[in-house]
Amino acid sequence: MTGIKTTGVPAVLVALWILFLLFPHHAEARDYHMNGLDITIALDQGGRIQVQEDRAFTFDGHFSEVYRTFPVNGKASFDNIRVFEGEIEYPRANTKAPGTIRLIGNYNHKELQIFFDAADTTRVFSIRYTVTGALDKYEDAALLYYQIISDQWTKPIHNIRALIIPPEPLNEAEPVHWVHGSLDAVSQILDTGIVDIALDHLPAKHYLEIRALYPPGIFPGLAAREGEIRKAVMDEATALVEEANRLRAEAIARRERQEARHQTGKRIAIPLALLLILLWAYLFSKYGRRPGLKEKPGAFSRLPDKDPPALINYLMFSTHITGNALTSTLFHLASRGFVRIEEKEKKSLFGKKGKTEIHFVLEQAHFKNNTDALTTYEKDLLRFLFVGLAETKGRIDLRRIRKKPGKMRSFFRKWQKKVKKEAQKKDWFDKESRKGQVIGLITGFLAFIGGVISTTIYGLWMFIPAGAALVLTIASIFIFHRTEEGEKAYRQWQSLKQYLRRFHFESETKKLDAETVNEYLVYGLSLGLGSGYFKKLSRGLEHSGHTGYLAWIVLHHSSMGSVGKTINQIITVTSTTMSSASGTGGGGTMGGGGGVASGGGGAR
Repeated sequence: MTGIKTTGVPAVLVALWILFLLFPHHAEARDYHMNGLDITIALDQGGRIQVQEDRAFTFDGHFSEVYRTFPVNGKASFDNIRVFEGEIEYPRANTKAPGTIRLIGNYNHKELQIFFDAADTTRVFSIRYTVTGALDKYEDAALLYYQIISDQWTKPIHNIRALIIPPEPLNEAEPVHWVHGSLDAVSQILDTGIVDIALDHLPAKHYLEIRALYPPGIFPGLAAREGEIRKAVMDEATALVEEANRLRAEAIARRERQEARHQTGKRIAIPLALLLILLWAYLFSKYGRRPGLKEKPGAFSRLPDKDPPALINYLMFSTHITGNALTSTLFHLASRGFVRIEEKEKKSLFGKKGKTEIHFVLEQAHFKNNTDALTTYEKDLLRFLFVGLAETKGRIDLRRIRKKPGKMRSFFRKWQKKVKKEAQKKDWFDKESRKGQVIGLITGFLAFIGGVISTTIYGLWMFIPAGAALVLTIASIFIFHRTEEGEKAYRQWQSLKQYLRRFHFESETKKLDAETVNEYLVYGLSLGLGSGYFKKLSRGLEHSGHTGYLAWIVLHHSSMGSVGKTINQIITVTSTTMSSASGTGGGGTMGGGGGVASGGGGAR
């Protein structure tokens, strides 16, 4: 009996090799890619959307059909579906002949089928249709929540560009909008209110959606629903923006570590890298050593000192002034009698009860008699709100602040500088350590640039000193440190922050006096405590019955639960108004996923 001699090689491998030689055509690739997508979404005055998708398909091998699905049982309907290639419109037919389309349906979607004949080429199909029901109009805003790309596409999509066009030109910074589904999506507002979204790559089975708030008056043909939507949308979107910023920071850190691990090189790279490391060690030894505290600061349940809340924000966030500094300063001024916060009920033309509005009122006499007690940045804040921004001098409502995000952000940037100037009078941060930090940052940055450029001459191994330079730059940030006095103050305030986080307001608030409650409110905000803290504080006030503790907040009715809502609404509006996510575009966020689905598709 004869056979195949395998010389030690398993027979199954020999068999597979023979099959491969006999049937090489089975290994031929047949695939397609979506290398371009331009979408135009035009809104009309009746709330309908005219969509045009220009989709570029690159085919490897022979293909004869592209399909696109549209949901039929969702909130929105999809009609007037047409297909073009260039200037040529594909007619409907049941023959599957190249150059025709067919529309078939079942219980949950209808499928557009585009027939053609192509191999190893790129074709661009323009799919046009009308969407009805994707836009909702409320009393204070019209909401567009629409999935530009649904998660039903089973292939990644590259080079995405989307334009959302309003029915008429809009004012600056409108619409307020957010892009969900990808951290890498970038949006901006063009002239007349057109939202321009760009994304290089969207993975398979991922979505990209737009959530935008428009003035309701630009949709006269769309019936309005009862109630308001703007605050709820902005609250949810603000949380998504914060989460997106956290994820971006983590992604950057991962990329830096990965780059450092994968550097390769030759002999000259290692001495250069060591030299940079020794330089950082020298800088840290000379400028970066932290002072030791002679005694522990101890635990604090009251304010360690009476420094203004904006300065405490500067201390706790390493010289960075957050939006909470401005809001806590406004509350601090109110608690000292300079400002009164009023919750008023707006009545309709027929005398019926309506929505409540929050007003800030400048106490003119107190301001005039006690101007010397104010810092420069406090005076600037009062003048800006009650003279520069207010429609009625001495009184401004929360809606006015929300409607002027551009002015708020512009003022806030200038205001931060004045707070920092005041805070620098405190001996909290070591000035010499700042000098060492700057030397390290500049040296590390220049060495990194030199290392990257030198790879074109000396080869990829120069990424080793470039990586060391990058580490030097990042590590130099930590040379800057607090003085002994600053470290002691920081630990004291950190102790109070931890105390407030653990405090059981629901059961213990009755033991607090009015001054302590005011301090916990004002300084809790400057310390960076979130909305959950203020909810617990307001619930504690309500349970204890201390309805007069916050005398500078005048309620429409006496419920302390209303105080909590009022405080959180002020914090949300002021912080969101100064956020890069309001109105002017920016980066995309994860989360979302509640937009009107637009269907999927592919090729076969």
